[in-house]
Amino acid sequence: MEYKMLNNGVEMPMVGLGVYNISRRETQRVVETAIEVGYRSIDTAGNTIRRFVMKRAQQLLFSGCSVSQTADQLGFDYPQHFTRMFKKCYGMSPSDYLKQMRSK
Repeated sequence: MEYKMLNNGVEMPMVGLGVYNISRRETQRVVETAIEVGYRSIDTAGNTIRRFVMKRAQQLLFSGCSVSQTADQLGFDYPQHFTRMFKKCYGMSPSDYLKQMRSK
């Protein structure tokens, strides 16, 4: 097996599992297999996109957009879906985030 030396001195095996353009069920099976064989750093395009969207949400909220406006600008059909994703990502609702930002 081929390894790559990281900047922190850790050797990382050059092995990857692709999940592009496969079903949700197959993706789940592949990720479960990866965990079983020892993978501990798993990132998917969905996670990357979610992080980008939530970062943009913070910017929009900070700039003065309401929760509904932010959800709409980010393409959410329902503000509740946006609120649920934001809370899952940051551990607080967008409204609580706004309150926290205003108190600083």
